Amino acid sequence: MQISISVEPYLGLDISILTQYLDKIVRLKESQVPDLSVHFDYFRTNEAVLQLLKSYADKIDIYVHLMEPMALGEQHFKVVSMDIAQKPAFGDERQGVVLDLGCDVTGYKATIKSTKYITIMTVKCGKSGQNFNESALVLVPQIRALNPQAVITVDGGVNETNISLLKKAGVDIVVVGNYARKAYETGTLAISINRLLRD
Repeated sequence: MQISISVEPYLGLDISILTQYLDKIVRLKESQVPDLSVHFDYFRTNEAVLQLLKSYADKIDIYVHLMEPMALGEQHFKVVSMDIAQKPAFGDERQGVVLDLGCDVTGYKATIKSTKYITIMTVKCGKSGQNFNESALVLVPQIRALNPQAVITVDGGVNETNISLLKKAGVDIVVVGNYARKAYETGTLAISINRLLRD
């Protein structure tokens, strides 16, 4: 299982604070967690943040969750994912879809079968700090049945309490936002991320 740290909790703050956070994440990747990545929920135009993230593209993989089509410059990002109804049209290696909480995959089977990266939301998109909803995990076996090669990410409310459920379900990548922010602010980011990986 891989960990992707969401920068969402710092998007509304001074850009220097986000820069310090990204620097810490990169150092953690270089020293202890080689598969660590960054997750960016791009819900609204923020050119300063976008340019900052692009400057980190050669240091760490960056996954982007879009709410609508935008020109981002694919060379900077590992996966550009969009809510499933938007049907992204990026290259096969740089596209994904996001299934919002409560999504019924019935009408999207063709998209799921042909998409490499699939994110399952365990909270409603667009608001940080919500509680993990275990019911969303029923989508994992449904996706595996349709597309055994899919890389499945789970995003929303992930922490030490529920990480074992995600591992048992066979999730490939988990996104941590507030969990990582709290750990960073108490000086325990490395300990907390490693705890998720071993629990």
